[in-house]
Amino acid sequence: MKHSTRLFLKSFFVSSFVATVLVCALLLLLIPKPKPQEPEPISSNYTLTPTENDRFSILILVSKTKDEPPYCYFLASFDAFKNKISLLRLSNKTLISKEGEQKIILNELFKNKSKSEAVKALNQNLDINLSRYIHFDNDGFLNFVSLFKSTYMNVKSPLSEVDRKNDIYIKIDAGRTLFSALTMLDFLNCNSFSGGESEKLSESARLIFEFISQHKNELLNENSSAVEFILDKSQTDLSIKDIENRREMLKYLFESDEQNIFFISPEGEMRLSDTEFVLTQSFREKLKEIF
Repeated sequence: MKHSTRLFLKSFFVSSFVATVLVCALLLLLIPKPKPQEPEPISSNYTLTPTENDRFSILILVSKTKDEPPYCYFLASFDAFKNKISLLRLSNKTLISKEGEQKIILNELFKNKSKSEAVKALNQNLDINLSRYIHFDNDGFLNFVSLFKSTYMNVKSPLSEVDRKNDIYIKIDAGRTLFSALTMLDFLNCNSFSGGESEKLSESARLIFEFISQHKNELLNENSSAVEFILDKSQTDLSIKDIENRREMLKYLFESDEQNIFFISPEGEMRLSDTEFVLTQSFREKLKEIF
């Protein structure tokens, strides 16, 4: 009897074990297998995520010869964080000193100091941060602009001026106009704008705005000679390291699908028999925000 009981129990446990194994196997077959997770595709194009540090401003100077003080002062701000390029031309007669302090005229500043010292003083007086400068003489400016195709701009009113002393010969009708390098240089020198100094500054900045807008793809092209020309043929404190460190930021700005290039019209007036261009206080505050 005992032997029969042991045999029964043994058979029962073996049968239970086999049944359990079969049930588990059946469950494994019925439960759907999870699909293997595919790795996320890696983008082949690096996209900059701008921060507040992705911005810098430069001063662009043009003078008749390398040894003469500039007659053109362009401020350019490149701000990837705000996706904005801002351009402004200051009058060489701009009173840059703060109210109540000894008068400092922009042209006199660059006449009496080295360019590095003058840029530092300009920053201190206007509370801005121009980190680099580029200085072209007339020949250098002509050669640089000649690297690109001509620039189109709608001229608001006709201009006519002959100034043999300063080699200015300009006659432009109102409307869509094709600017060669020489016409562009004459335009920057022209003093016959009906709106006086304010219109001259505004229209000059608009012309440079059109130049950058129409040639932005060429300006940063690695095969373009523009950067090499600036580093080798102009007077500048820019270095190849500066360009390389900012290349991604500049590409982000120049390749933007948005309209992100703006020119700024200075707000102020000529005083003291047209010897000083005085900026409004609100415009000085605007400069601090942008540059």
